Amino acid sequence: GFRWHESVPKLGPDSKDVLEEGMVASLSPGVCKEGLGGFRTGDTVTVGEGGGEYLTTFERDWEQD
Repeated sequence: GFRWHESVPKLGPDSKDVLEEGMVASLSPGVCKEGLGGFRTGDTVTVGEGGGEYLTTFERDWEQD
């Protein structure tokens, strides 16, 4: 079966892989605090002629109390 973390290209600071027009990727950074828990958000993006484009329409204007 397919496992997302084994997909190509592998994106990261040391990656030699290149994103090409028409490719779609999922970006899902996370934050964890020991003893409290964690949070992960995800966006789906596509590579277009002029650069990246978000396919996810989730509001990113968060406020902190």
